[in-house]
Amino acid sequence: MILPPSDTDDIDFAKLSSEIAAVRETLKRFAKGNFDEEITFRGPLAGYLKTLQGNLRHLTWQVEQVASGDFTQRVDFMGDFSRAFNTMTVRMEQLLKDSKERERLLLLEILDSSPVCFSILVEGKVRFATPLMQTFLGIDIGDRLVEFFVSEAFGESLMGELQNKRTIEWCSVAMRTKNGETKEMLAHLFLSDYYDEQGVMLWLVDVTEIRRVEADLRKARDTAEDLARVKGEFLANMSHEIRTPMNAILGMLHLVRQTELSNKQSMYVETMGKSARLLLRIINDILDYSKIEAGKLLIETHVFSLAETLEEVFLTVNESAEKKNLCLSREIAQELPEKLLGDSIRLKQVLINLLSNAVKFTNEGSVRLQVRLDRRDAEGLVLLFAVSDTGIGIPEEQRGWLFDPFTQADSSMSRRYGGTGLGLAISKSLIEMMGGNIWCESRAKEGSTFFFTARFAFAPADSPITERSGDGSTDSVFDKTVRETSDPAISERRVAIPEHLRGLPILLVEDNKINQLIAVELLRLKGFLVDVASNGREAVEMVSEKAYGLVLMDVQMPEMDGLEATQRIRKDPQYADLPILALTANTMAGDRESCLEAGMNEHIPKPIDPTLLYQNIVRWARSV
Repeated sequence: MILPPSDTDDIDFAKLSSEIAAVRETLKRFAKGNFDEEITFRGPLAGYLKTLQGNLRHLTWQVEQVASGDFTQRVDFMGDFSRAFNTMTVRMEQLLKDSKERERLLLLEILDSSPVCFSILVEGKVRFATPLMQTFLGIDIGDRLVEFFVSEAFGESLMGELQNKRTIEWCSVAMRTKNGETKEMLAHLFLSDYYDEQGVMLWLVDVTEIRRVEADLRKARDTAEDLARVKGEFLANMSHEIRTPMNAILGMLHLVRQTELSNKQSMYVETMGKSARLLLRIINDILDYSKIEAGKLLIETHVFSLAETLEEVFLTVNESAEKKNLCLSREIAQELPEKLLGDSIRLKQVLINLLSNAVKFTNEGSVRLQVRLDRRDAEGLVLLFAVSDTGIGIPEEQRGWLFDPFTQADSSMSRRYGGTGLGLAISKSLIEMMGGNIWCESRAKEGSTFFFTARFAFAPADSPITERSGDGSTDSVFDKTVRETSDPAISERRVAIPEHLRGLPILLVEDNKINQLIAVELLRLKGFLVDVASNGREAVEMVSEKAYGLVLMDVQMPEMDGLEATQRIRKDPQYADLPILALTANTMAGDRESCLEAGMNEHIPKPIDPTLLYQNIVRWARSV
């Protein structure tokens, strides 16, 4: 709306309101006979007021003269007085009228230019509507509003609800324009008097486009979630399918080592073992990175000993350092607590990766690990780790992509030193998941230092160490070992089997014939008696027919899987204490928890680590 020109366009109505108030106060003083106070405000009314004040002062003086006996006084200015008084009051009245009209016109201009539709209803009909309401919905004065609702019944219900509540704040409504188009809108209504009638003030905001965008975002989110689910399922299947043949390869190699071999045969087996472990290391790197991308890799929290964790790390890396005659050392700050609460398995993974890299890229000199307290707060403490070497170093221009996946500082390094280029990318992700960050300082041909921080919580002094050997979100200790060493003896440590467990009947539930062969041979090597069930249904029947000291249960099997079989066995109270251990290639996040929730006692991942298998049998088996 364009306002018509006015002779009051140059007037500041805010100041005018203040001036009128000052005039009224001054007139009140005049009425009480106080004409002496100086008029200090300025404005179009001040001049008239000063004329009145002067005339009143002179009239008062003349009255005083007559009272003192001077009867010669004559009043000759009353015409000026009346004109000034009348002009002032008329002017004030006109200014007030102009001010209210101006405010009305300004309000209309605001409503007309507002992006929100506004109308006033009386008895359900439109009495006033802004141009936007008229052009957007096609509503005209006199139209019944409910006829523009997609559902007239809903419109009638809304108006009835308004009579009870008097105000309805921003409810969703579907409106139909006169050309038949449907609009999604938000409505705000309240009851108010309108020229002595009850009116409804209505605001409408078009949210059609917002709703469309929201729908697109929901669809995109659902698509992303579906893709993540498919990716997670594919990753879980790939992990299972890869681990099954790797279990056969590594298991058979272990069994072959238990036989009499010639020197040449031993060399062949050793070479095969090294290649198998290298392949598993590459597979695990790829699976780890895929888990991180899919959000399937989780950080665990358990009580662990920092000193013992670092000792295990150094035992793993020490052999490769000795082969190169490198000095491998560590320096641990004395003020660090003995026990911490965090994920020691992932901490070891990061440290072993950094120390192994340092050894790999250092031909002479030393590799050093330093650990100190970075800061302490109410939530726990942050440790600073530094891995330094005297190796080949990293040029500054190559550090920018150092932590990117599938990259190495120099592409020629992959040919000379090997590796997938995933180690640092995985370490970076793990460190960030542990509340820290990682960076590098290096000079070409002078060595490198990798720094990283990690957050840990305080562990109560009397809390036992609860570090786990592997779970659904991490690979087993065996997986970690074969990543980091080529010495088969480390993964084939001997475990003493107590005499009372020899001859213990064990039920192996496994559908894969090769896995059956490997597991049976591993168990018989330690003197256990083994029965085999090919699926969960057979296992349930065999448990009911014979007493077993322990059950080794695969998870993914035909007819009935291991989770359902375990649940059925546990339903019988007499098998409440029967040890059931998962022996499975399902090692994704949540797999261990699923096994425990089904009633299993422990989760042993494949490829089978003989040492881990024997340790768990000794821990859980019961005599029968």
